Order: sequence, then structure tokens, then C-alpha cells
Amino acid sequence: MIKSEIYINSLSQYIDSIIEMKNSRYPEEGKSVLWFRGHRNYEWSLIPSLFRGSGKNITVDKRGYTSLNLRESLRQQQNHAKNYQFLKNDNLNPIEWMAVAQHHGVKTRLLDWTTSAIHALLFALEDKFAMNGEFKDENNLPCIWCLFPQRMNRDTIGSLLYQKDEIRKIISHKELYGTLELETFLDNAYENKDGKYTDIFLESEEPEDEHLNYLYNLAHFEELLAVVERRPDIAYNGGLINPLYYILDKIYGNGIGIEKLNLSPLAIIHPYHSERIKAQQGVFTIFPNLIVENENLSDVADMRKSDSIRKHLNRIVIQSPGKVAEELKALGTHRSWLYPEEPIVCQEIENGL
Repeated sequence: MIKSEIYINSLSQYIDSIIEMKNSRYPEEGKSVLWFRGHRNYEWSLIPSLFRGSGKNITVDKRGYTSLNLRESLRQQQNHAKNYQFLKNDNLNPIEWMAVAQHHGVKTRLLDWTTSAIHALLFALEDKFAMNGEFKDENNLPCIWCLFPQRMNRDTIGSLLYQKDEIRKIISHKELYGTLELETFLDNAYENKDGKYTDIFLESEEPEDEHLNYLYNLAHFEELLAVVERRPDIAYNGGLINPLYYILDKIYGNGIGIEKLNLSPLAIIHPYHSERIKAQQGVFTIFPNLIVENENLSDVADMRKSDSIRKHLNRIVIQSPGKVAEELKALGTHRSWLYPEEPIVCQEIENGL
């Protein structure tokens, strides 16, 4: 079994570690997907920016609206007002807005990851490359976090459905034709009466689908669930909507707070709404709006400190960052891989990169 923490001194060791991780961590599951996140300092936390420094006692009202919902809404209003000329034709839903704003410094419930191990390494070593093309050899210890997103999501969904009585609180009884189907879904998933139930709603058993299972696109759910608002009878009875998608969107997309619900983050794929997200091969983990009393939210939301999440994480610590950065540079890797905007590309033209 691969160790949860690995130390490397060269680019070749980094690549070998990732290959071993993919082949050894969950060999019984076939095609394991790995996501990566590069940190310039191995001591940095794995906490979404909106949750950093939020203190204690995140409150919730009877509708599930939390003080974090308010913080998120205030930012969305400002962004929509001040960037309207860029957003008016995009018609972004809240999840799409979140991903775009995140990449420009707005605090959100999202944490960025990438599907590319090399891009994550470049993030971790980015401070080694000066804007003038010169190399910096500063003393810090970078790292790459490696996440098995499907395995984490599978555990999250299992825990979620086990708490069916709490989940019922998010089902709107105004949806006269949809409530019964959601109730039945929860009961069957909890009791596992039907042997084919998992195959229909949760995962595909086809080997060619192994790399697709348990990776959710909340932005797509938002589009599908617009049907629920108009005609829930058709959406559910006609088989257009997976009930699990409704539940995930309510909790993670809308960020409804449920006081007694114990939840982990969800790994999500996302539309490439900008050249930067596309260049970085960006994916995300998203937290629900957590409810905490007498605890620091930063501790509750730190993925490093959760036993249920930590088992799906590996950390690769770079002991010789200068050497690895020089190896990356020799292979032609540069900052415009991360930031494809014209100013960065122009600087690299002048620097001979």
C-alpha cells in the first residue's frame, strides 16, 4: 500500500510516485482518477477561501439559510453588478459564477484542483520563476496534494443517503408530483431493497464507465432541475431526472444548511468558462454550507483534518524544489501553461521561453 506521504527530490521521482499511487492505492477499482493541487508551502491548509477566518457559530434559520449563504450572496451581487458587461450574455447559474469568480480572487466554497500532475507541480513551484525569466531558489518546502475524487464521493454519497431523515428536510412539499419519488428514492437507497438500485441511480457497472462514475457536474444539474421547477411530474415520472442529482444540487449547489447533517465536500467537474480554467484543466471540491457550534470553521472545513477525507489523500513533498523547478524549465514548462492571458504570453516571448 502506498504511503500517505511521499518525499521526492527529482521530476522522475515525482512521476514514478504518481504512477505507483494510481496502480497501488485502489487496484480493485480499475481505472482510478487522480486530481492534484500544488501548494508552495506544505504546511498550507486545504480550506475553501470563504471558510477561512470565519470563526465559530455558523447559524441557520428554519429555511436552511446560513450566515455563509449571506457571505456568498453579498459577493455574487457585487460581482454581477461590477462585471455586468462581461456576464450579461453568459447567463451563468450560481455554480458557474462561483468557478469564474474563484479564479479571480473572490472567496467561495470551492477549492481548486487540476487533473494534470504537471500543472499542479508548476503551481507548487511557481514562485521559482520570476517574471523576467530568471530562476529563484528560495527556501520553502512545496507539496502536491493528490486526491482520489471518485472514492471520496462514493463515501460522501453513502454517508448522505444514510442520513435520510435529515435529507427529507430539503424536499420541497410544494413540488406535489415530485415529493413521493424523492421519498421513495431515499427509502430504497437506505434499505437497499433492490439489487439493481445502485446501478440505476448511483454508478454504472460497465467497465468502460469506471473513470466517469461519481464525478458530478453541478452546473449541468442546475439546467436539468429547471425542469423540476416547471413540471416535476414529467421530470420524475418520465425518467428525466435522477433523484440523487436533485439532492446534491440542493445541498451543494444551493448550499442549504441542515443543522444535524454530517457532510464531506463533493468533487465536481465544471464547464470550462474561461481560457484559464481550461488551460489549468480545472476541477473543484465544493463544501456545503456547514453548521458549526463552538468550533472553528477553519478546523471543520480543513480536508487534511477529516478522517473520512484524509484516507483519500496523498501528499508529495518536494525536498529539492530548486532542482525540480530547473528540470521543469528544461522541459519547456512555463507560467503561460497556467495563465494563458496575453500579458503573460508576451512576457515569455521576450524572456525566450
